[in-house]
Amino acid sequence: MLLAVPSHAEVMSLPDVEYAVLSHSVSASLPVSISDVTKRIGQVMLRTATLEEFHKRSEETLSWFGERITVVPSGLGVGELRAMQPALGSDKALLADYRRDDR
Repeated sequence: MLLAVPSHAEVMSLPDVEYAVLSHSVSASLPVSISDVTKRIGQVMLRTATLEEFHKRSEETLSWFGERITVVPSGLGVGELRAMQPALGSDKALLADYRRDDR
């Protein structure tokens, strides 16, 4: 399941990015594996002056997205989701726990 993606402003602030699209919405179930380019998660178009810059920027952009897209396996139980929350950087990212603080 796709849980989180970067914002439009974050993506478009990347150097040399002309166009980007994610093919799945947040909370969508993703394919188990990506076997070819017809089963992609998204696309990015880069514009650079040289082929060397393109290769460098491609690696940087791929790494940047990898650090900012959160995917969790489908079919997890409540206990498994709760156990993942600290690794995602928030104790409330997957399952909320609401309570009054004034009691």
